[in-house]
Amino acid sequence: MSLLKSLENLAEESFKEFKTTEFICNYLKSCEIKNFINCNPGVFGTIDVNKDKTVAIRADIDALPLDKNKKSFKHMCGHHAHTAILLEFLKYANENREKLKCNIRFIFQPAEEIGKGAEFLIEKGAIDEVDEIYALHVEPLLNLGEIGLKKGYLLAGAKFFDLEISGKSTHAALPHNGIDIFVVFSDLVSKIQIIVSRFKDPVKSAVFSIGKVEAGYAHNIIPDKIKISGTFRFFEDEIRKIIEKKLLDTLESFKLFYGIDYKLNYLKGTIPLINDSDLIDNLTKIFKKSEFKIIENIYPMMGSEDFAFYLQKVPGVFIRFGIKEGESHPPLHNKNFYVPEKAVDLGVKLWEKIFL
Repeated sequence: MSLLKSLENLAEESFKEFKTTEFICNYLKSCEIKNFINCNPGVFGTIDVNKDKTVAIRADIDALPLDKNKKSFKHMCGHHAHTAILLEFLKYANENREKLKCNIRFIFQPAEEIGKGAEFLIEKGAIDEVDEIYALHVEPLLNLGEIGLKKGYLLAGAKFFDLEISGKSTHAALPHNGIDIFVVFSDLVSKIQIIVSRFKDPVKSAVFSIGKVEAGYAHNIIPDKIKISGTFRFFEDEIRKIIEKKLLDTLESFKLFYGIDYKLNYLKGTIPLINDSDLIDNLTKIFKKSEFKIIENIYPMMGSEDFAFYLQKVPGVFIRFGIKEGESHPPLHNKNFYVPEKAVDLGVKLWEKIFL
């Protein structure tokens, strides 16, 4: 069974990637790579060839839930491919140590999908004494053999929130005797879109979305509480501050107008991912002499990535790595998503071009 398939079969929840971690450790040992730390979950280590420079590669290892019960998981974001590519490259690199341009710090990171794994490993020392860091991410919008590079902002920062609004329960036929939280909610949905369309510079990107709503238990009862969970994305910190202020202003105005109360709780998010311009220039020179086709200045996306926390510490690049075969490919986070086996070989060649 291929590495890709083996890792696909081990798909695990964020911060519970224990079998995947064990698999990685066993594979490294089988390749005579022994200088690593098992953080369980997660692994990092070094192929040290006594060079002055140490450059890191990160691969994320967690999967996504297939349903709301979170009883089964699948690699719908390609993390199994990132891991398989890095493992196969490390085997090759260790067998060709004399050709390496630098020491290699390898990082197999848990919990990317919940935005917490990077900081977890940074605290463990994963990028101590690292000079640069790289990661690739499969991209179903790009063809096999294409790589997307962009200087500066590539992925957005993300804030997540839980909001509970309390009204007054009443009979559905007598709404005037209560406070209808569904009317409040519908007004909130409208207002948050006004926040991103009318209170910031339209040239500067932002998106505000609600992903989860819980309320009610009967056909003829207007309930007294509604729970809302959502996220907003941004590149500039000034936009984050505007959205946070206007959301609070909106809720305070609802308190006066509707008579509701509320509890707003922000969860840990991520910061914008910013690629280093000089390193992008260097990669462009390398890949223009290779079989890869460079898609330069690839569009920025409002998705988020905790790889940004590494880039806050050391310069680096996040590479979009094409996997599309034919006219179309299932998108990321889709139940039909897959990574073709050919992509693993190409991914290994990508790392070879940079490190050997």
